Amino acid sequence: MKKKVWIWILAGVLLLAILCVPIPTGVVKDGGTRTYTALTYKIVDWNRITGEAVYDETKVYLFPNNFKSLDALWEQEKENVGTKLLATVEFFDQTEVIVEAVSNGARYRMPRADLPDIGAQQGSVVEITYAGAVLYSDPAYISNVLSWKLSGNMRHLEYTEEWLDKESAEKYDNRVFDHITITKIYKNCFFARTVIPMPYEIKLNGTLSDDWCVGDQVSCTYENTYYDDKNQRIECDMLTIEPSDWEPEPGVAYKPVIYLYPEAETDISVKLILDGKLTCTYPAYNTGWQVTAAPDGTLTDAKGQTYNYLYWEGETNAQWDMTEGFCVKGEDTAAFLEEALEKLGVQIESEIRDLIEEKLYDATHGEYTVTADSYYVAIDEMYGEDEEGYADKLAEHLGIAYNEINELDEDEIAKADLITVRYNNEPMIGVMIEDAKDYKTAEAKDWSVYVGEVGAEYVQQALAEVKAMLAEQDLGTMGDMALVAVESYAYEYVGHMINYIKDLETISEINPDALVISVGMNNALSDVVLTLDEEEIALGEYIQYVVDAANLEAFIYVLVTGNAIYVDAPAVETEFDASENTEVMDFILNLIDEESREVLLATDDGHEYIKEQILGALTITYEGLLGDANSDGVVDYVDAIYVLEYDAKLREADELALHLCDVNGDDVVDYVDAIFILEYDAKLIDKFPASV
Repeated sequence: MKKKVWIWILAGVLLLAILCVPIPTGVVKDGGTRTYTALTYKIVDWNRITGEAVYDETKVYLFPNNFKSLDALWEQEKENVGTKLLATVEFFDQTEVIVEAVSNGARYRMPRADLPDIGAQQGSVVEITYAGAVLYSDPAYISNVLSWKLSGNMRHLEYTEEWLDKESAEKYDNRVFDHITITKIYKNCFFARTVIPMPYEIKLNGTLSDDWCVGDQVSCTYENTYYDDKNQRIECDMLTIEPSDWEPEPGVAYKPVIYLYPEAETDISVKLILDGKLTCTYPAYNTGWQVTAAPDGTLTDAKGQTYNYLYWEGETNAQWDMTEGFCVKGEDTAAFLEEALEKLGVQIESEIRDLIEEKLYDATHGEYTVTADSYYVAIDEMYGEDEEGYADKLAEHLGIAYNEINELDEDEIAKADLITVRYNNEPMIGVMIEDAKDYKTAEAKDWSVYVGEVGAEYVQQALAEVKAMLAEQDLGTMGDMALVAVESYAYEYVGHMINYIKDLETISEINPDALVISVGMNNALSDVVLTLDEEEIALGEYIQYVVDAANLEAFIYVLVTGNAIYVDAPAVETEFDASENTEVMDFILNLIDEESREVLLATDDGHEYIKEQILGALTITYEGLLGDANSDGVVDYVDAIYVLEYDAKLREADELALHLCDVNGDDVVDYVDAIFILEYDAKLIDKFPASV
């Protein structure tokens, strides 16, 4: 029984991994840009040389941008780059900074208040990025500084400091390092760090030609190598240099080191448990390391030789279990990070904690001002036409005009100042059920539409592996049905995710000034456990993985772009009764058509819950005078007449300041509000119930 249940889970996890796990695609020779590509998104760690500086940013590109070339993405990104200036700090105080351009000696000044503290001092070389024109003055004035940072390009300067003491440093005749990345360039030397991170910095003496830049990955030959163990510095004389495209091989552990910091000097025995084989150790491992560790981390072996750490390399046979890990709600991210880091013994600085909390708060909360011209658009693909839903309730609460649409309408979106977007997993469930029911004749899924030809081949390969595993279990019809259902649901999920992100981007392009709210998806089948031949299938749990992944994708988009806010709404009430749908065939038959699947939609209480979740994320202010229905600046009997006409359907919502008319605060504009306005006009009351 357990085996069959796990087959379902394994099949789903495999497909989700294929779609969502990013794969490194190497280092680009533009300064060191790296890309990590999944079938549904791409991460680019930009490190591109731009003029005299380096564009160093990490960006996430969602579908369809994840299939664009790096050059095409760069065309998009250049708008954020601005103009680069490499300069030396000449003077600075609390009000301004004066710099001198390295290229031509021109002098510039910038406002100090807009610049973060980067540790710059007089004489520091900095990379400045600015937008707009430079104002003519003496010195020339840069008003819009986008960023500044200490520069690694100092070819115009000679390095004159002593990097290490060769008298006390250890001299090496063999190679200490191989593939390195350039970090700083001077006229007479350059600095680098190893591609596989090691706890030392390297100074290579010699002059680099202009062909080489900060961020380039290179391989050098060198001589006269000295290692300062105490300060973890290496110095050598460069002989030759050439480009390097070396990348770590999967399954190999490169140069991990072990540090020991006891509270008191302690004799320690260290043994490695490795699923694989050791290829290099220092000092010699033999059957284990035996050292005396001091509180400062110094390790001493039996011969009196000292070390800062225990070093090893090896090949590992580890098979990483992608079914384990964490899926955390956006609203719980800060708490999760703090708890996880605390378990690891890492203390978060209050500034970092505050920054995390601020970013998470901004991604899940917004401010909205209700005016006489406010207009709300609700985009929801499963909205019932004959029922009052969350959009009706929200518009009524705010007292504003609104419209409900189930696909993007440019005109409606353009005139709205508030937009909610809520897509459901009910359509995915419907397609899954239909395909599972007709698994022999179910239409083949064209994965190339979403992931391209290469991606489609990758998916088909994974599906073949899942099919083979199902065949080994001899599940018969159940196995065939399971494969079709899993692929169908995954396909619909990818389509949803891609289209959802595209819709959010389109909305932002049409109306960048509107407050856009992405409402999270709920799982209408959360409690469903199916039985087949006395076997249990936790369908609800499987679907929950996908729902959580979709919500996380939406939250990440909001967090990265700032184009919307995300509101979680997981506990939406429906009419579906999981206890009555336990047999597989009963489940399929009871949800076989669109009409029967209406039980998966939100009830009235469910819509009320969604409304309250949205309101809980908003700080709402009202523009205008409460009760001033005709917006003439006076509350009198005329306003009462407007409200009565609206209640009698003689006046449309856009013909009065509806947001100011619910004076008794019951979320309804009707004759009762007109009575309160008349009482206010007659001086029988001095304030409205809604203002108390």
